[in-house]
Amino acid sequence: MAPFQARGTEVPVVLDLMVHDIDMILEMVNSPIENIQASGAKMMSSTIDLAHAYIKFKNGVVANLKSSRIAQGYVRKIRTYEKNLYSIADLMIPQIEVYGLKNNGQFSKNSISKIVETSEGGKTVFYEKFVPEKKDALLEEINNFIESVLNRTSPNVDGKAGKKALDIALQIENKIFLND
Repeated sequence: MAPFQARGTEVPVVLDLMVHDIDMILEMVNSPIENIQASGAKMMSSTIDLAHAYIKFKNGVVANLKSSRIAQGYVRKIRTYEKNLYSIADLMIPQIEVYGLKNNGQFSKNSISKIVETSEGGKTVFYEKFVPEKKDALLEEINNFIESVLNRTSPNVDGKAGKKALDIALQIENKIFLND
């Protein structure tokens, strides 16, 4: 999510912002896509300014992606839900918060635990916050690409991964236009 700027409005928000999220989701979920649903709206420009995509993978994982270029501020968060585990990664700050009902070695000794009373009795909730080193992701990507050219190695994100993310972004964009 980002505040409106005239820059970049010649392309839909799906190709401007959401394509990066699609790339991350594809890296996280190693499964073919089963279904894509999408909706969006033009508000400030002649292209899609708001977009929502629902992607279901064959392994059961579901991704809900939202992109907007008319938000109050910059928001870049990833929320994951698993059985007994919930995490929020804020890529703007950056920080990662993890909540869980079981501590199977996934939480450090520094994690905070609290017993919460539920209708089924007490459950222990574990909480931990990680603060990774703050880096400029775009600069890191450019530097990695330059390094891969100079050293004749594969970049972290190769052309195949980029093409796959772009293909899915175009599918999402086409579904939005069909619903328009």
